[in-house]
Amino acid sequence: MRSPPEIFRRLFIVWIYILPVLLQNTFPQASPCRMLWRFVRLRTAVRKGKRRCVVSSTQNQKRFYFAHPVNLYNTELEADAVRLIEATLPNACVENPNQPKHADGYVAYKKRSEDSRSQQGMGYYFEEVLPNCDGCVALAFADGMIGAGVAGEAAFCAKQGQPVYLLDAVNRSLRELNDREKRLLIEKEDMRTAPGQTSDGWL
Repeated sequence: MRSPPEIFRRLFIVWIYILPVLLQNTFPQASPCRMLWRFVRLRTAVRKGKRRCVVSSTQNQKRFYFAHPVNLYNTELEADAVRLIEATLPNACVENPNQPKHADGYVAYKKRSEDSRSQQGMGYYFEEVLPNCDGCVALAFADGMIGAGVAGEAAFCAKQGQPVYLLDAVNRSLRELNDREKRLLIEKEDMRTAPGQTSDGWL
């Protein structure tokens, strides 16, 4: 009778052979080896990003909230963006909202109270996550604009006098907004959230 480690090893080998076939059937235009490598890289990067903020405070790292659209969660673009932030801001601890703890926190927040009057369903982030951050990195669209939700999170940090960075995924660059840009961001966000306003974006 084979030992449990031997059984697990054989199952792992079988899975390694099966996974490329599954990927090939899902993505017929890509080679199995290439898709397997991209899959492993993506999972490793996402897990690394999600663990990044579980660090000791003695390391003097600054916690930067990564504001980006929900439709980019669990994509290679998200993983690349996290790597770019870490490479550009070596002392940054990336607080990615795409984490199970935040999904659980959001549900718990909804159960404890009604949605925040000013931020609606996003009240959890504005009341429990962002106040514990030291700055924000906002992901811009290809045209340089940022969406309403991302703008609100960035404006929150700007109001606290914290640094706000704009991440250009197309050119793979990261730059800090100056004081004038942060004031403009705050003004436009205040206008957007004023009673009677229905704008869905920030220009």
